[in-house]
Amino acid sequence: MTASDDQHKIAHAAWSILATTGGLLNRVQIAERYGISRGRVHTLTRQKHFPRPVQDADSSHPLWLAIDVERYRAQPPPVGRPRKSAGDSSS
Repeated sequence: MTASDDQHKIAHAAWSILATTGGLLNRVQIAERYGISRGRVHTLTRQKHFPRPVQDADSSHPLWLAIDVERYRAQPPPVGRPRKSAGDSSS
């Protein structure tokens, strides 16, 4: 067995796990899956509390793990201003 064979097996195992947990979603797919507008998805995905994309966030076509988006959707929406962290000194 070669290193290439090992990499091939690992890649297939990773893809199997990814597929089992819902795969990857782009903004259009998020909008379609949850019945919200593309504009609303764009707004949500730019907020701090939304999960980080697994593909480069600077890309014009970021991708998110479906399981992360699902977990986000299951949480109650954030209300009010975020709490200041201990390191904030903007008084």
